[in-house]
Amino acid sequence: MTLMTGKLPAKHDNRTLLMYNVVDHAALPAPHDDVDWFAPLPEDMGMMGNDVAGNCGACGLAHLIQVWTAANGHPITLTTEEAIGLYKILTKEANGVEYDPNDPTTDTGLVLLDVLTYWRKIGFVIRGVLHKIGAFVKVNHHNVLEMRQAIEWFGGVYTGVALPQAAMDSVGHLWDEHAASGPVAGGHCMTAAKSRKGSGITYVTWGRRQDGTWGWMLACTDEAYAIISQEWCDGSKTAPSHLDIAKLRAYLVAIDAQSSR
Repeated sequence: MTLMTGKLPAKHDNRTLLMYNVVDHAALPAPHDDVDWFAPLPEDMGMMGNDVAGNCGACGLAHLIQVWTAANGHPITLTTEEAIGLYKILTKEANGVEYDPNDPTTDTGLVLLDVLTYWRKIGFVIRGVLHKIGAFVKVNHHNVLEMRQAIEWFGGVYTGVALPQAAMDSVGHLWDEHAASGPVAGGHCMTAAKSRKGSGITYVTWGRRQDGTWGWMLACTDEAYAIISQEWCDGSKTAPSHLDIAKLRAYLVAIDAQSSR
């Protein structure tokens, strides 16, 4: 089985809001030592085409939808065809030419910030339902506490890494300092939705959970985003993280107001 990457270099935009500036950390509880939003889902969460195309950016958002909806009791798992369909939309938006499985030159990969912007402004129709996010904020991936907070409060983090070949060669085994060294195989997008205060972080990539130490995360991550989504908190109930709905609404209003400036 071929494992593919597909994340293009991180794009930085000064207009992207920082989680630290948006969330009132002092008013919220400290994260729990152990958080696992993957728990309701099966071990095999779906490859979603990342063995035939560099669509990890699309898979990352599909896995977030999967985690959020599972936490609320109604999991949505995209098929390979649906995930490739998202990739086609996003490559067409980025390049003017959509991904064609028969033309390798169209398998261009994605810029994560572009994916998030499209998801927020336009969204994706999946099984007849429009899926849009309310907002996103940049998480300080150099700060373990903030990554833990983002995973717990927002149901996961949309994460980009410079993936070492050593990590590619040890998929399924713990990614530690040895898997953080050496040449980079490529940029890769993964959804992080489990954290352990003392030992590390867990992603879903290529359909399976992948454990990494915090040291690995600090060494290899080059971008990370927390997202406010209706799948996580639709306004009718408290989010699965038990954050006060009024606070989440306040965050969304504040982010939208600043994003529109």
